[in-house]
Amino acid sequence: MYYENLDEASLVKELKSGNESAFSELFKRFQKFLKVEAYYRLKNKQETEDIVQETFTWLWQKREHLSEEGSLKYYLLKVVKSKCNDLQDKKITRRKYLTYSIYTNPIPATPSESPIESKELGDQIKRAIENISSPRARQAFEMRYIEDKSLRNISAEMNIELQVVRNQISRVLKTLRTSLDKLD
Repeated sequence: MYYENLDEASLVKELKSGNESAFSELFKRFQKFLKVEAYYRLKNKQETEDIVQETFTWLWQKREHLSEEGSLKYYLLKVVKSKCNDLQDKKITRRKYLTYSIYTNPIPATPSESPIESKELGDQIKRAIENISSPRARQAFEMRYIEDKSLRNISAEMNIELQVVRNQISRVLKTLRTSLDKLD
């Protein structure tokens, strides 16, 4: 009860000395605010919970080095934003790696498929992409699926309308499906 009446600066001072009750009070005060921000950025409840938990774990570990000046609430907000950005960067990197590895070495369709068959399928996909008649459509497709660029970025880089990018990628996908279906 006592800690509910303390201002933020007093709670930070108590926290710096290792007071767990002050930590609990700060958690109660700021967790909802931080969850809203994390969810706004991540759109994933579990990731939001994890980020806020990591932030408070970090706060407890760094408590002795906290400044009693300024707003802890907005400092924690910066920490949450940074952790969200880091997580999103990791996701993008992971997606690029998966896209690249599937493109260069597709996952076998069946457990019995050998690495040679898998490589052969990868080669067939590459040939099918290389045989796309429109170089601009092929470029848009590769930017989207190999380089993992957004449709808007592709539109800006290629200096064409967004709908044109969508249409080109759609045509390439249809052509690839047809080409790969003929191989069966």
